[in-house]
Amino acid sequence: MKLPGVTLDGARWLSGRGIFAAGSDTASFERMPSALMEVHVHLLVECGIHIMECLRLEELAAAGVGISICSRSAQIGRHDRRSPAALRAAEAGRVLIGCEMGDEFQSKTALVTGASRGIGAATAIALARAGCKRVYVHYNSSAEGAERTAEQIRQAGAEAMVVAGICRVKPHPGVRGYARGRTNAIDYLVNNAGSLVRRATLAEFNYALFDEVMN
Repeated sequence: MKLPGVTLDGARWLSGRGIFAAGSDTASFERMPSALMEVHVHLLVECGIHIMECLRLEELAAAGVGISICSRSAQIGRHDRRSPAALRAAEAGRVLIGCEMGDEFQSKTALVTGASRGIGAATAIALARAGCKRVYVHYNSSAEGAERTAEQIRQAGAEAMVVAGICRVKPHPGVRGYARGRTNAIDYLVNNAGSLVRRATLAEFNYALFDEVMN
C-alpha cells in the first residue's frame, strides 16, 4: 500500500523551523511504505515534535485558511510554561522525547517494546545516549534487528538486554521473567510495539485483532 506523505527532507525542513507539532489529513503523515519510519523517528524521537494524523482539513482548505509556522524561539517567555532550563534546552535543540535532556535518565533502566527497528529502536538508542544505564530491547519477530539495536546501545555506553515475546496486559513470560529478580527495577517503559501487527480493512477488523494490537 502506497500512501502520500512527508519525506525525511520535508521533516528536517519542518524541524529546522522550530515547530511544536505537525499534522496531516492522511493516516500515516509519513510517505509510505517506510520500513524505518525515518520521519517519525526524526520528529518524535530526535526533536520531540508531536505528530497528528487523520486531521479534518477540508473546511479549512475550502475557506482558504493558511497555516503559519510558530517557532520555539517565538514562544519563549510568552506562552511556554516550562522551566528556564527546559526552555534553553529546547531553544538549543537538545530535546529527547519531548523533554529536556538533563540528568533524569542517569543510571536508570528502561524497557522499550518493539525496539528491533524504527521508532522503538531509535528510542532505545536515544535513552542510552541520554544516560540510561541499561535498556531492555524487546522484539516480537526480528531478532537480528534487536541485536543491531542492542549493539548501538552498548556503543553508547549502556548495558543492553534483548528479550523476545508478545507483550500483553498480562505480560508475556519471556518479558516478565527476564525483568523479575533483576537488581534494578524498570524505571521507564516505552510501550511502542503493536501498531502494525496486521493491516486489515474495517470489515475484517474483529475483537481478536483489536486485543492483539491494543493489549
